[in-house]
Amino acid sequence: MNFLQELLFLIIAYKLFPVVQTVIDDGVSLADKTTYAHNKVRYLHAVQDMVWDQELADNSKAWADLLASENSLHHSEGSKMGMYGENLYKGFDGFKNEKTVADAVYNWYIEIEGYNFNDPAPDLDIHGHFTALVWRTTIRVGCAITSRELYGGLFTFIVCQYLPSGNVNGFFLSNVMQLRFGATIPRHPRELEAPIGCIDRFENCNMWTGVCGQTTFRTMMVQYCKKTCQIC
Repeated sequence: MNFLQELLFLIIAYKLFPVVQTVIDDGVSLADKTTYAHNKVRYLHAVQDMVWDQELADNSKAWADLLASENSLHHSEGSKMGMYGENLYKGFDGFKNEKTVADAVYNWYIEIEGYNFNDPAPDLDIHGHFTALVWRTTIRVGCAITSRELYGGLFTFIVCQYLPSGNVNGFFLSNVMQLRFGATIPRHPRELEAPIGCIDRFENCNMWTGVCGQTTFRTMMVQYCKKTCQIC
């Protein structure tokens, strides 16, 4: 499903059944969502999996709360001093659906476009989120999400912090590894979402049984109404 088809689905859902925009918790922990998304892209570069670090997550939460209160995006002092690595994400949704870690990781990872793996000093303003994400010696991660309603929609602030810190000058060639042979770059945040059980994530999926088999809406049904549409 392309962007226009998804937009059509959401507009129809919002106009006819406003409650359908309420997304039910999928039962997957933030820790699992975080490590799944990070390790899925790290696998593409044949580097070690990251593990969840609760202290980093708590620190990330404090910073995400501050960013949300300011409606701004800037790095924490600890990351500026090199105490830990840090990636930041800010997203907006007019239907007030919260953005996810998969959204953040996808947006960071696509900075791989145009990256020169033979460059010992890449431009971090262009590629810095990507390099921090796949940095070979970084093995611990903690993320947090804070949302704020503003301007008729929902802003989501996502902070992920890392140890040991990456993006160290002089070490890019030995820490930002080339893609595995035959690896495919993800083309949508959904590709980085942790698997969930056979559940519905929209409250009113029963309203949409008539479109379960329609190709136009199948991707959205898989994501939000798997149980009702019997596709799990």
